Amino acid sequence: MNLISLYRFLSRWWCQLLFFLWICALANLLERNGYTAFLRPEFGIVLGLGLAVLIGFFVAGMSKSHAPVPLTLAQALRAMILLLPLLYLLNAQGVSLDAKAFMNRSVGTPTVGAQTSGSSSDEELSLWESKNQSENFAESDQVLDQEAVPVTLLDLYDSPDLFLGKRVRFDGMWMNDENTRKDFGQNSRVLFRFVITCCAADAVPIAVVLVPEQSLGEQEESSWLQVEGVFQTRQIGLRRVPVLEHVSIAPIDKPEQP
Repeated sequence: MNLISLYRFLSRWWCQLLFFLWICALANLLERNGYTAFLRPEFGIVLGLGLAVLIGFFVAGMSKSHAPVPLTLAQALRAMILLLPLLYLLNAQGVSLDAKAFMNRSVGTPTVGAQTSGSSSDEELSLWESKNQSENFAESDQVLDQEAVPVTLLDLYDSPDLFLGKRVRFDGMWMNDENTRKDFGQNSRVLFRFVITCCAADAVPIAVVLVPEQSLGEQEESSWLQVEGVFQTRQIGLRRVPVLEHVSIAPIDKPEQP
């Protein structure tokens, strides 16, 4: 195919070609759940509807007869703009919200708010407290022997005072951070996750500092762990830092919705 034939082909079919490329891209993202690297899983339905619309436009366009028309500069620019997201998708393959993303988005040592109520684990906590009637704090042997409350990092951020001195269990990604070691010692590490409202662009990192009595050993950066320990907060200057004491860890598989 020479340049003239290619120009005539693009002049006639450039719009349908774009539809076809977008159909392939969306179908690939949906088939392997690749879109969850950028969007919340619930948005899969929206992408599915978008794919159906694109297929409809593609079929309608292919059923028409197209006479060759000169490809204008405006049409070429429009086509390039529509191709840019596809080029980004190709470049972003394998990219994830990991320790590197945490360091790029973090503004320093993690801090929490001062709310004392409102948590998705309130019911679980109430059941746990009725079973374990204790007012003791982290250093108490009674607290250390109690059953851990299953929570999330977001629960600890939203309602830190509700969990102070309680033994908790949650999942997250492991990270070594030199700045954290300066404040909490050489054995300290960071366990983090991201809170996503809509898509990866608005992902906000949240984290807890692990402060064990002895070394937890070395784990692969960004590996997934389940941790148990006693939740506390420490005042570092003006920052109220969430920490986990008396820590135990166990490797886990990456969750379906990280």
